Amino acid sequence: MLEPTEELLRMSRKYHAPMTFFVDCGYLLRLNEQKEKFASVRKEYDAVSHQMENIVKSGSEVQLHIHPHWEDSFYDGNEWKMNVTRYKLADFSKSDAAEIIRSYKHILEEISGQSVNAYRAGGWCMQPFTHIAEALKDNGIEIESSVFKGGYFQTDLYSYDFRNCPEGTRWRFSDDPCIENKNGQFIELPISNYMLSPLFFWELFLLGRLNPDDHKPIGNGKPVPSPGMRKKQLTQWNNHFVSGEGYFVTQLPKAIRNNAGNDLNILGHPKACTRFSLKYLDTFLSKYKGKHDFKIVSSVIGE
Repeated sequence: MLEPTEELLRMSRKYHAPMTFFVDCGYLLRLNEQKEKFASVRKEYDAVSHQMENIVKSGSEVQLHIHPHWEDSFYDGNEWKMNVTRYKLADFSKSDAAEIIRSYKHILEEISGQSVNAYRAGGWCMQPFTHIAEALKDNGIEIESSVFKGGYFQTDLYSYDFRNCPEGTRWRFSDDPCIENKNGQFIELPISNYMLSPLFFWELFLLGRLNPDDHKPIGNGKPVPSPGMRKKQLTQWNNHFVSGEGYFVTQLPKAIRNNAGNDLNILGHPKACTRFSLKYLDTFLSKYKGKHDFKIVSSVIGE
């Protein structure tokens, strides 16, 4: 992820478009624990730490992203052995989940030197929110940004249901991000969404096979299984989050038109960036700089 993240950071500086990087903090903890034992892990830890420091210095920010399966994963001297049996915080006891939140936030602030006040759940798995609400509040988290309107997925491993969330580009809530409470202690900053046709996904998959150098992800990570997802994408209209990665970047101008006058919250995983998406995003930022304000997530506090 270092290479595409560095390219995104270059664009951020070039076009004065600050970005928020939600950092997988379980990964940081594992690196920190293993860095004295393995030279390769030390090198990786130093590279990631240096990049995070540069993110903050450049005017962008880092925020809390939690994939708690790192609690059950380890480095064996050659590779990371991943265990995703416990993929979401709800798979842990309430006290263990609270300790994960505390320790993950602590190492993120320790490395970056920046205060952390926003959270995004790994795999969108932030339900039931009551399981983590108290711990987030106790650790100074004010912003939650995992919801995308209409999002829904259910498997034994992970699930989320945002079909009944409020309208709008932000709202306050207390115990459930899908229920607005004007006096709530948290701000929900939902990821923007749109509908994509099956034709888009057919084109996406064909490009990946015909021109993999441009359209295959740069990162070498593997997503957790999503049974039935590909069939659904190729056979019916799909509600999808607005994305800055892969071929999805081609839909950004349309997303701006559809959200005229409203905030647009764009999500992208650096590991899922492609050569094509990075080139397109550079052109996109060049075209829209000066026409729109680019903001970091934490800027919504006090607005």
